[in-house]
Amino acid sequence: MRILESEVPPKVTFKKGHKHPDDKIVFYKNTAMTYYDWMLMGLQFFLNEERIYPRPRFQGGYYLLKAFIEICLKGRMCPKTLKKYKIPHGFSNEKIKS
Repeated sequence: MRILESEVPPKVTFKKGHKHPDDKIVFYKNTAMTYYDWMLMGLQFFLNEERIYPRPRFQGGYYLLKAFIEICLKGRMCPKTLKKYKIPHGFSNEKIKS
């Protein structure tokens, strides 16, 4: 699967990697992101949701995890899923081309 350019904010870009013909390196504001960077950012988003929407009254960070899992299982940034989890996007409704 490929991600359409219309589904990616301009500050996120991809370049061809070296580990596999379909390998992609993810750049954020022209800086290659590592798994550590990605996990650190994800953890901060999760912890922030825990503070803003604490359990048990709310779902906290688990709401974010549910959204992420649903997006991963679909294999694309699905506008319907983004809307369901109230994640602003502005992406087109084009489907990912295989």
